[in-house]
Amino acid sequence: MLITFTTTQPNIPLKIKDLERIGKLEVLKGVYNKSAKTKDILSRTEILLANPKYFGVIDRKVISLFKNLKYLFLMSSGFDWVDIDYAKSRNIIVGGARGTTSISVAEHAWALALTLAKSLQNVTTNSAGVINTQIHGKTVGIFGYGYVGKAIANIAQGFGAEVCYTSSHRLKDLRNRRFLNKDELLRKSDIIFLCLPLTKDTRNYLSSGEIELLKKNAILINTAREDLVENKPLFKALKTGRLFGYGIDTDKRNSTFLKKNRQLRIVSTFHAAYRTAEALEAIYSDTAKDVEAFIKGKPLSIL
Repeated sequence: MLITFTTTQPNIPLKIKDLERIGKLEVLKGVYNKSAKTKDILSRTEILLANPKYFGVIDRKVISLFKNLKYLFLMSSGFDWVDIDYAKSRNIIVGGARGTTSISVAEHAWALALTLAKSLQNVTTNSAGVINTQIHGKTVGIFGYGYVGKAIANIAQGFGAEVCYTSSHRLKDLRNRRFLNKDELLRKSDIIFLCLPLTKDTRNYLSSGEIELLKKNAILINTAREDLVENKPLFKALKTGRLFGYGIDTDKRNSTFLKKNRQLRIVSTFHAAYRTAEALEAIYSDTAKDVEAFIKGKPLSIL
């Protein structure tokens, strides 16, 4: 069984290296290239451990190189960079590291929120004379109540905030944690967290109509994908002061929106929310467990 591990790091994690017990391990480092050697390895690979930073995207053209692939495991919490439907049409089973980075991403989301709420210096601009806000007693709204959304909610309740959420699956209402529809959540929330995957249905999920519904002086936090929010009405809401601030862990290295609007109350990081030692260890650990389970005929995390 040929297992191929893709990585942008110089070292191979011990959990991954240990897979040599159950198969032959190939390692592709750096970023994806179209060399004959790379194409040969991918064509022979039966289990591919795919890193988004290595591939960028796995589209039909890349998938066409997989001549013997049986299992594609995505080492990421987001999966919009892969044409999963096409992979499945080629009888490739697809799995992913769901939930492994949720605590790290939730903590990062709150770091962005607190940076804005407290106008921490040297990070945000235009903070002189601004009256800050406390979290206790506020309403936190969460779009997308999966692993990350739940972790954000747990932290919110530690601050003494009320939590509301939207989700494709309505859960039983708990104390200080209840389901609202999209418009209700926008109108009610003081701090909003976007935890949605980017799909054709969620692109520009918050556009001009939704942004007009925002509670005045709300804080918006996006640790998912930049394209969930339409930039033009967001810029207007920040410029007029309707929106207190915007925090984003952007997935775009050269974000035109962020470059043009540095004078506004925006705090940004570049795809850093998941990057903690603990989250990376969890990804590699879950990857190794899932590969072993797949070889035994019982994969753990099919998408």
